[in-house]
Amino acid sequence: MRIITRWVGFLFAAALFGAGTASAQELHLLPGVEELPSDSIADIAVADVDVLQPVIYYSPRMVRRYGPLLTRFFIAHEYGHIARRHTRAALADLPEPTQDSILRAQSLDADSYAASQQGEQARLATEAAIRFFSRLGPFRFDSEHPTGAQRAARILMCLPGPRTPVVFGRGETGVEVGPVSGEP
Repeated sequence: MRIITRWVGFLFAAALFGAGTASAQELHLLPGVEELPSDSIADIAVADVDVLQPVIYYSPRMVRRYGPLLTRFFIAHEYGHIARRHTRAALADLPEPTQDSILRAQSLDADSYAASQQGEQARLATEAAIRFFSRLGPFRFDSEHPTGAQRAARILMCLPGPRTPVVFGRGETGVEVGPVSGEP
């Protein structure tokens, strides 16, 4: 009886502690690239490309906030930075306005990479990203990223296969229907 009680207690504790975690998609779009959780990043995901073995860090808090479809798109976007070798080190000697301009172009390029992924889940994720960025309109998070409208337009251009009508104002997490801040 004590063994059963301990086992049930262990299962309950495992479920309790596991319930609050959020993981990335484990897309494995490029061999050898790890997807690791980090509580210290402000974005949903970032790629560290300027290292011998590139890695993608994701924020479990943001993953829970934005849901699996947008997370999938943003992780694929980070794979785009790695696949296209978008390194910040190469920009270090340039003036800041030039760096920002190049970083915006790289972000659009990474969006194109993410949007070009094949499969039903990838397409749903891309459509969620189009809705998300369309709602942002002329807003941009910082000088290094394009506006929401620019990103939505680029992503839409890169969407593979037949185009289905994109319904704005609906989303699995409420992000697309809530305020621009992303709060449902």
